[in-house]
Amino acid sequence: MGLLPGGDSGVSRLTINAHKLPDCSDKPNDKTGVFIVQVNPKQVQYSFGVNSPEDSASGNSAQPTGFTGYNKITMTFDFKADATGIVPVDSTIDEAEFENGGKPSIRGHLNKLQNVVYGYEPEIHGPPFLSFVWGNIFPDTSNAKNETGAVFKGKLSDCSVTITLFSTSGEPIKADIKLKIDSEVPADARPMGNSPDITHHVDVGYGDKMTMHCNEIYGRYDSKICAAVAEYNNLIDWDLKEGTHMIFPSIHILNERFLDNYEDVEIKSVHEENEYEQMLDLIGDKKTKQYYKIFNNKDGSFPQA
Repeated sequence: MGLLPGGDSGVSRLTINAHKLPDCSDKPNDKTGVFIVQVNPKQVQYSFGVNSPEDSASGNSAQPTGFTGYNKITMTFDFKADATGIVPVDSTIDEAEFENGGKPSIRGHLNKLQNVVYGYEPEIHGPPFLSFVWGNIFPDTSNAKNETGAVFKGKLSDCSVTITLFSTSGEPIKADIKLKIDSEVPADARPMGNSPDITHHVDVGYGDKMTMHCNEIYGRYDSKICAAVAEYNNLIDWDLKEGTHMIFPSIHILNERFLDNYEDVEIKSVHEENEYEQMLDLIGDKKTKQYYKIFNNKDGSFPQA
């Protein structure tokens, strides 16, 4: 179709890889899982920040300064696709992406981009995880101080394509493309520490226990604080399910809003079977099940988490 050969084949080009693992450690499919831009972006914009604690609003000056967690890094960049022949097709790009039955077209190029960043991965029941490689352009995707390299890992947030030139036969010839990507940071890559003063976000793993996390974060794992955390997360039990997301709020939030509900409860045995039913009538289902956790069993043994 007369496209110019890749006159700048030595130029490092933005490459997007599709992965099935969140850390992007698996090798992408060379043919269907790799997209190379024809024209590098003119600029890359990214933003990052932190969440403020719920109780840091004005009027709560007694609350310590802190944060509830890191926001994901959001990155946006624009690039172009052009089949007029003015812009060369680099030797690393399959020239067939710019032909449609021998006619100049960027339809194949656009289709490949969509399949790489937006395609369905049956193994993860959704779009792929993405890694972006382009020299040393991109920022670290976690707040780990020892992270090196320039591979941005994330998932598609939004993609917009504006076709700016058509052929007489209806083939797309030129387009402006904008990608917005949210970083994908594994839970264990967030160095949140174990301070009870900040809110912790935990992705529950196999075998995780409420008592284990409470002990690590608050330095205590008694039934009262476990019940308070469960109530904060709208749980009626302490059983944690693998793969779910749990929030362990700062101890100040627990003290002010939840823990007081349990600190004044007297530890006692349940002598009457109808006592549980009475509690249901008085305080409702959710709190009753939490209160019931901190009562001794009839045989005197303490209920296990």
